[in-house]
Amino acid sequence: LVRKGLLASPVNVSYNTVAGTAQTGSDFLSASGVLEFPVGIARQTLVLQVVDDPEIENVEVFSVRLSNVQGDAVLPVPALNISIDRSDGGAGVFGFTAASRNAALAEGTDQEVNLTVTRLSLTQANTYGTANLTWSLAAIGTSAPVIDLQPSSGSLDFVDGQVTGIITLIVINDDVPEVDEFFALTLDSVSVPGQLPSAFATSVISVIANDDPFGSVMLANTTSPFWSVDGSTRSFNFQVIRVASTNGELLLRYRIVYQDGNGVNQTTHTGDTASVVLSGVSVTNVTAVVPTDVVFEPNTVVTLE
Repeated sequence: LVRKGLLASPVNVSYNTVAGTAQTGSDFLSASGVLEFPVGIARQTLVLQVVDDPEIENVEVFSVRLSNVQGDAVLPVPALNISIDRSDGGAGVFGFTAASRNAALAEGTDQEVNLTVTRLSLTQANTYGTANLTWSLAAIGTSAPVIDLQPSSGSLDFVDGQVTGIITLIVINDDVPEVDEFFALTLDSVSVPGQLPSAFATSVISVIANDDPFGSVMLANTTSPFWSVDGSTRSFNFQVIRVASTNGELLLRYRIVYQDGNGVNQTTHTGDTASVVLSGVSVTNVTAVVPTDVVFEPNTVVTLE
């Protein structure tokens, strides 16, 4: 506070703070008292305390009022308005847009998924200033490292006035048989004074496995649902086909069931159950051997399962 004019006599003046849009206690500390200007003193300092809170607020105002002058002085300007800048959340409130909080795509040729991060508005757009966000990617339901989406972590910079930013992930096209996978991309931190509400900080990404983990296995089409079994060779041939995928190695187990002419299963025979490995091919020829202890009788039915 400055006193102008003659300084030949002492002057006292009372002061007190008055709330406006800024509130006492939550935005600033109340203050009141008396400032003394001894003879010859033209300037005194009044210290006021602003509360540093985490609330996201716009510019707020309170005032200091002077009154009750004692001495040879007048108050041409009895009040001073003080603005508290919107430093809390001043860089904005960040989060994924609604459309980017879930994404689904399939493997194939390497392809990208773009996730949009925006500066969210509360009472008005806080899009001024620079900000830096860090993010990381993790598989949901497993602690295994992320290998199907890259990169697995990074950062995103916002310049002054920028409203949206893009995080780009690449889906790696591999030939590893996998089931559908789910990942969470989380915004981990934002530079001060930006805000990062948890409700907007995660995007769930589904990678649909077009590398079918198993494929469909079935018997090849035949002209007849029956095979003729040569009693001397005691074997018959059939084909197994894989549809949709030949990736990976499968162990296919099958068994042979024999029924007599009355439809009653014969007793278990050695070699009834066997297996074949299917690896990298769409058609596999299999020779099923009829055990030597099978007694062929009229109308014996041999069933492959």
